[in-house]
Amino acid sequence: MNGWMDHMWNFWGMGWGMWFWLLVIVGLGYLFYTTTVPRTYRRQREDPLEVARMRLASGEITLEEFEKIKESIEGSRRTS
Repeated sequence: MNGWMDHMWNFWGMGWGMWFWLLVIVGLGYLFYTTTVPRTYRRQREDPLEVARMRLASGEITLEEFEKIKESIEGSRRTS
């Protein structure tokens, strides 16, 4: 029985230690990424109104459709 308990203790002890170091390494990698990679390379959320303006400029939508989209966006911003 003692041998089995020693085996289980070593298994769990090694398992938790492995997870600890894995989390430390991942955390350091994330810290390195957030402090060194310029924010311009990260994907930025596009403004919906700006997307609608670009679609209007390229002729994808009409002025009437743009106005509807603009009212919808501004209405949702007021309620949030």
